Amino acid sequence: MDRILNTFKKNGLKATAARCRILQMLYSTKKPISARNIYKKYSKELDLATAYRVLKIFEKKDIIYSENTEGGKKYYIAKKPHHHITCKKCKKVECVPCRHNFSEVKNFLLIRHELSLTGVCAKCY
Repeated sequence: MDRILNTFKKNGLKATAARCRILQMLYSTKKPISARNIYKKYSKELDLATAYRVLKIFEKKDIIYSENTEGGKKYYIAKKPHHHITCKKCKKVECVPCRHNFSEVKNFLLIRHELSLTGVCAKCY
């Protein structure tokens, strides 16, 4: 819980019940998760609109990152953005480091990019 409270304090956010629940779930989940799955887990405590609103705030503060996958937009917590590859058969997810360097791009700031990776894992191949 200290990690969660420190995250809020560092980013100037109030530690509301909804924010705490969502951030705890993101810390404990080992793969990207959708707003709908967060809502399903906490449907008695928060509504879907609140889940999306909290995730948007977290993303704006760079507490979390998101990526668009075949299953829709998913969110994850990490020290820095990276990519994920999903097995088309068993849906196993693994992290893939991002080595993109945008420092050479002229005339643009705050660059973000998306990369969707799918394949077949060694177990399913």
